[in-house]
Amino acid sequence: MGLDLIETLKLADYSINSICRRVSTDNTPEWNQKNAMLQRHQSVFREGLGECTKAKALLTLKPEATPVFRPKRPVPYAALPIVEQELQRLQQMGVIEPVNFSNWAAPIVVVKKSNGSVRLCADCKIHFECFVCL
Repeated sequence: MGLDLIETLKLADYSINSICRRVSTDNTPEWNQKNAMLQRHQSVFREGLGECTKAKALLTLKPEATPVFRPKRPVPYAALPIVEQELQRLQQMGVIEPVNFSNWAAPIVVVKKSNGSVRLCADCKIHFECFVCL
């Protein structure tokens, strides 16, 4: 919003908070449509870990594929407790399990989410490009 519009509407006389309180976004057609969709598909948007029960994935390795063990990437010291907490959470949910040895390993990438938690992503790019038939 430009100064000319602010002066024309005489908005400079009001605090920004008093203007923002009058703006309502929870009664627009878009808002109602979003809420209707969330209600219709509650099972998709529920908390927790989802499962794919309708299909199975099959990865076919190329004949020349050999195991690759990629070393871990450095994680900032300040982020270590959060990453460890997420690893524990994933282990408790049965998503991951500790192993003593593996021929295959991909480093994880830690992505900080807007709510302060982290998302752990495996970087399998080198594995898929070189060893998996696509």
